[in-house]
Amino acid sequence: MSHSDSSQQLTHTDPQEEDATCPVLLHTPTPLLYTRIPTVANCERVTACIQSGRTYVLTNVKAQNSCLDLSGADWYSIIGFQHHGGPNQKWIFERQHNGNYLIKSAAYNAYLSIEGEPGDHTRLVGEPTPFEWYVENQPGIQQAIRLFVPGTNQNVGFSDNGNPSAFVTLSEKQTDDQHQLWCVESIDETL
Repeated sequence: MSHSDSSQQLTHTDPQEEDATCPVLLHTPTPLLYTRIPTVANCERVTACIQSGRTYVLTNVKAQNSCLDLSGADWYSIIGFQHHGGPNQKWIFERQHNGNYLIKSAAYNAYLSIEGEPGDHTRLVGEPTPFEWYVENQPGIQQAIRLFVPGTNQNVGFSDNGNPSAFVTLSEKQTDDQHQLWCVESIDETL
């Protein structure tokens, strides 16, 4: 597959197929997932791969200068906040054997998690207990991603229909709603 071929979409790849999915961008034995690296104001610049153990900033597609942020006020709430490059906006993706990911804050001993049971309006929070996420590429939006609670149709977005000052919550997948889509910017940090 060519890296510029946007007609084909990849989700989680089989570790035995990894050399065919991303041999030029990254040389690694780690399973990879295609996604986009945005600039702060533009999610459509360069193709990259999510690599386990690397650090990323997640920028909302609808509110393009709003990042997934572990609130510095309580180190618990997950909010949308203007991009500032701080460690509470950096997330380490750790791929699990089942293809899901743990997403850990680079600022604090907290994993991206949910408060309670998965459902519409369930808040995202930072918890010390690991929580798995299913990462899905979004076709048609320059390979933006969605984050799902595995085995559900609940994915991550802003609670107030894209208002970046709102809490980040779960809601049922809406294919035409960009507040549930996230661009991924690779930060040159590893575990």
